[in-house]
Amino acid sequence: MTNPQANAPQDQPIQPAGEQPAAPKKKKSVLPKVLGILLVVLVAGGFAVYRYMNSAQSAKVGECIAAKVEGEKVSSANKVDCAGADAQYKVLGKYEDKKEADFKIELCDPHADTTDAIWVPEGRSGSGTVLCLAANKK
Repeated sequence: MTNPQANAPQDQPIQPAGEQPAAPKKKKSVLPKVLGILLVVLVAGGFAVYRYMNSAQSAKVGECIAAKVEGEKVSSANKVDCAGADAQYKVLGKYEDKKEADFKIELCDPHADTTDAIWVPEGRSGSGTVLCLAANKK
């Protein structure tokens, strides 16, 4: 009978008879974590783009908005289809990068049919967009 330990290389540990050598540990893949982060970024980015595309500040001259007014302040305003039932106003003029303190309806004097004007804030920058409006005639 031969001794299995006698044939073992000198630099490797000797395994007792009948035991299997331990399998090497697998390295954890970072791919699931990277994909998860990428998914969160894409969803958040998509939501931000969707909100901007439907916001009143993205409305162009000739497009329509729906606005909710509370007192003298506009609490929300969104770009909508001019044929829709909620299309209250048509945009006659648009002035960007205006401070709220500079907002006056006189900015809209070049647009003779203007009946209302709103200032739409742009984030936390303190500036916003002035929209000159008239009732949407359907």
